[in-house]
Amino acid sequence: PSADLLPENLLKFYIYFSKPMKRGEAYRHIQLLHGERVVEDAFLELGEELWDGQQKRFTLFVHPGRIKRGVKPNEDKGPALERGREYTLKIGSDWSGADGATLEKPFVKRFRVADPDHEQPQPHQWKIVSPAKGSKEPLQLTFIEPLDYAMLSRVLVIYDGLGKEVEGCVAISNYETKWSFTPEKPWSAGFHSLDVAVNLEVRCGNSIARPF
Repeated sequence: PSADLLPENLLKFYIYFSKPMKRGEAYRHIQLLHGERVVEDAFLELGEELWDGQQKRFTLFVHPGRIKRGVKPNEDKGPALERGREYTLKIGSDWSGADGATLEKPFVKRFRVADPDHEQPQPHQWKIVSPAKGSKEPLQLTFIEPLDYAMLSRVLVIYDGLGKEVEGCVAISNYETKWSFTPEKPWSAGFHSLDVAVNLEVRCGNSIARPF
């Protein structure tokens, strides 16, 4: 998430790179720090790392066992993120790209932790700004809370009156609370539909279909 105030039960981070990265060593180069102290076992370390097709986006899950209430890791160690505290997500510069070159410099994201979020997305509360026919103005959606960045790029689809998908470009802004779609060709007259997949999530994994 791009904001610097994140919920206690945050589920995941997306880490984007400018070039394809090497697989198999991600967890060695990522730390969660509270002050100078490393938060141990903060992340779910999967044997098969989660990369996009270009190996430029890595998905990093906060350990679900330290998010869900009543689960043993949470009861034993507490949440990885605690409300009211400040943390740093640190990416080491010795992480190698697919071409063998390491990162130019370390990366850090500093953030504060707010109360947990147990709400599901509410599409009926979204604000929609429709474009004019014959224009290439964007269709705009404004959400009442931040949604999952990567999912916003792929799970909202627009169809024209003939049921054909409208091609265009998606932009996400305002800390993942605003989505806009600019068509490749001017909008045709007539009805269009916006299909939203029910697996669309907020930052904590709660989807339209069900809570996390």
